[in-house]
Amino acid sequence: MSYTTVNVHQKCDKKGEAYRIAALVLFCTLLFLPGAFYRDLWTPDEPRYAEIAREMVETGQWIVPHLNFEVYHDKPPLHFWLVALCAKLFGGFSTLAAMFPAFLAGTGTVLLTYMLGKRMFGNNLTGFLGGIVLATGAEYLALSSMGRMDAPLTFFETVSIYCFWQWHIDQKRAYLVPFYIGIGLAVLTKGPVALLPLVAALIYLAVSRQGGKVRRMGLGLGLLGVAAMTAAWLVPAAIIGGEAYWKEILGRQIFGRVYNSWSHKDVFYYYFEHFPWGFMPWFVLLIPAVIRYAKDRSERTSIQTKFLVTWFLTIFIFFTLISGKREVYILPLYPACALFVAKYLADIVVIRNQKPIELRVCFGLLFASMAVCAAGLLVVLALPLLSNVMSGIRSLLEHEPLSRLPTDPVLFATAFVYMGAMGVSGLLSLRARTFKPALVLASCFMLGTVVLIGPLAVPYVNQNKSAMPLGNKLTETRKGTEQVGMYGIYRAEFTYYTKLRIETIMTEDELDAFLKLPGGAFCIIREDWLRDIKQPLPEGTVQLGTFPVGHRMLVLLYNPPDGPGSGGAGTSPAEQVPFQGSTQGTSTR
Repeated sequence: MSYTTVNVHQKCDKKGEAYRIAALVLFCTLLFLPGAFYRDLWTPDEPRYAEIAREMVETGQWIVPHLNFEVYHDKPPLHFWLVALCAKLFGGFSTLAAMFPAFLAGTGTVLLTYMLGKRMFGNNLTGFLGGIVLATGAEYLALSSMGRMDAPLTFFETVSIYCFWQWHIDQKRAYLVPFYIGIGLAVLTKGPVALLPLVAALIYLAVSRQGGKVRRMGLGLGLLGVAAMTAAWLVPAAIIGGEAYWKEILGRQIFGRVYNSWSHKDVFYYYFEHFPWGFMPWFVLLIPAVIRYAKDRSERTSIQTKFLVTWFLTIFIFFTLISGKREVYILPLYPACALFVAKYLADIVVIRNQKPIELRVCFGLLFASMAVCAAGLLVVLALPLLSNVMSGIRSLLEHEPLSRLPTDPVLFATAFVYMGAMGVSGLLSLRARTFKPALVLASCFMLGTVVLIGPLAVPYVNQNKSAMPLGNKLTETRKGTEQVGMYGIYRAEFTYYTKLRIETIMTEDELDAFLKLPGGAFCIIREDWLRDIKQPLPEGTVQLGTFPVGHRMLVLLYNPPDGPGSGGAGTSPAEQVPFQGSTQGTSTR
């Protein structure tokens, strides 16, 4: 082959690579980004993280995070820095600014999955399919579209995984630098849990009987670099925040979550129940892929299979063993699952003597799982409607205005039609004899799902997930002197939407004293808790409305500065009597 021919092939390959990357970026943009324009920040995590970033900008305190203008111990600051930077770029805090780091990280992880798949299996198809599978998995799609830190954490960990594999194959020490940098950035995002890529790498080398490579990984120097990156933030934070801060973040927030978590405790088999749903619709293909490669000795013993299995099991087993459990914790194992499924799909394309029945069953299962996902969407849409119908019936029986009856039956009907189309397409796909039409059809339906969720479903769900209507009502009514409190538990979304400090009120006596403050007071309280209050509210206290926030109905109470129960006329902020409430941080209810 002449030099000219080789040069032409190289140019064509680079051009094809650019097209594939551009296609994945466009695909991720259509999947992850549109929701930011249809909704507010949803409780509880999105507004909490956005408020921490907002207080960083407002107070200028970038080292020690604050929430509700008090020190926040739960997480390191990197994600909050990124949100604050995006807010400056976009001209203020918004849903787009809060979720943009997750969007960039989600897209970046998809591209890393593509490059890792291409490198591991030696073909573009497996890598490209891996990116598509990852982007369209239910849990990954959701978290790449939300203002949470799980997608950035997954990106930094995947950077480390990708660099380790490159070093493992090429033995170039240059790859170890970004390997440890990725771990360091992940630690600054969510703490020592970010060391799992290193643990997975060491276990893989041990399982593969390549322990000699461990000595060449530069563990001592690498971990020293990770420690230096962490100390560059933690030492100044400990100096500013004091002994109580570093003890809290190192003790209770890190090690306490592992051994004896006070939140998100769940059963041992939690992830066995939740992972299959999070990896829908592709989980139904993961099962036959695992069976196929378990039977094939050459595949079972290949370094690629060992690495992907080790990657998956390290994360899955670790989070199964610790006491605190949430489905978002295992997001970093999804790229491994995506590549496993992609290899299975690529084999169906490449191997010409594939039995037609396997192809039909494969995509029959795929479309059936997509129909299940559509049915899940239907349930999500139906529950608020059914709740509104029941509320309307109750209002009718109580002779109250029918203010909660469903107003968008078209949305309900659209979901039915969509689910039906999924089922019909699944049945038709059983007759398919080629791979490409079925895959194109599957991709189109996934994009269709996002189109349905975006402009139709998300604004509807937003009515029940957003705290903005309550926050707007409070700020519109507030004259400037009233304090704001919340009975029973603190929720960060109200600090975010009102930009005010929220007092936590724990007892009925404290509630009575708070509503009698001279400068007036607002109090947010759950509707069912308000019904349980035994003593009457102070004279002049009114209900400004009932608002659905998350899965709770919240009532906004108001005693104006000039109300009979306020103790006097409106006062200036300087004259406002500070409220001395309970020091308890959580509700006992």
